[in-house]
Amino acid sequence: MGRVFPSIQAFGNPPSVVENMRHVLQSMPNLNSNVVPSAITGYHVDDEGHWVAQLQCGHNQHVRHDPPLVRREWVLTPKGRRSMLGFRLGCKKCRESAPPDARPPAAREPS
Repeated sequence: MGRVFPSIQAFGNPPSVVENMRHVLQSMPNLNSNVVPSAITGYHVDDEGHWVAQLQCGHNQHVRHDPPLVRREWVLTPKGRRSMLGFRLGCKKCRESAPPDARPPAAREPS
């Protein structure tokens, strides 16, 4: 996926925009047949302080902001996380027919 948008960078768009577009496209099921789309319904924080998305399918998925490998600025703020509720992430666990994950209660976000 690293060469999908070479012309976008040529037009001067900030690299973060390009990286965010790549992330969204990689999450789309028609571009990655190894995953099944599932909506984000909430979040919790794991034992190491990383945000974990709770998916509609019953699985959990880490949503780290770890540049330059993964750029997910939206996970850093309550407003950003709220804006992604309902967004469909690709769930590899569904493809593997894995049982639902254990879930702590969803994190309470300040309004």
